[in-house]
Amino acid sequence: SIDGQPQDSLGHSLRALELVPEDDLFTRSLLMDNLGMVNLMMGDFKTALNNFDNAIGLSQKTGNLMITVGGLCNMAGIWMLQGQLKRAWSANEQALELATDKSGRRLPIAGKALLGLGEIAREWNKLPEAVGYLEEGLQLFQTFGELGSILSYVSLARINEIRGDFAASQEVLDRARELAIKFEASQMDDELVDS
Repeated sequence: SIDGQPQDSLGHSLRALELVPEDDLFTRSLLMDNLGMVNLMMGDFKTALNNFDNAIGLSQKTGNLMITVGGLCNMAGIWMLQGQLKRAWSANEQALELATDKSGRRLPIAGKALLGLGEIAREWNKLPEAVGYLEEGLQLFQTFGELGSILSYVSLARINEIRGDFAASQEVLDRARELAIKFEASQMDDELVDS
């Protein structure tokens, strides 16, 4: 859990995985994804990558797009932390493609891939592209989830700082802080805004 003890969550998830039948691919994919998040929180990137990869494999068999796209984005996030930006970019592009329907409309889960692409574009100092990805992701997150919106606001604030526009940066951070307080979903969102 985000606010709880990762070690407890690890134990519960492993126990649940033992109890879930092998042919219940949907539940197993959810558990593998959860294990990946727990491993990520514990700093065990190798095991997290393996669990996300397993979750993606299972979710593709059941057609669970949320876990597939989320797993790709989570793997991309780890590769970003490791400085493997091209690999992260590729995973986020793959996730974005999967999260776009045949008419070109983005599904809400695409916000996570757009956030990743925006973060990488910012790292590569491609600021206009970064802003485009982040703003599109932010629009999707506003219908999908508060944490993604907060992450997008924080990244936009960083771009404003790079540009030397500290007033705009503070304004965006204030919006993120208001959202974090409004939702009170976790301590993590408050810490993201204050970092």
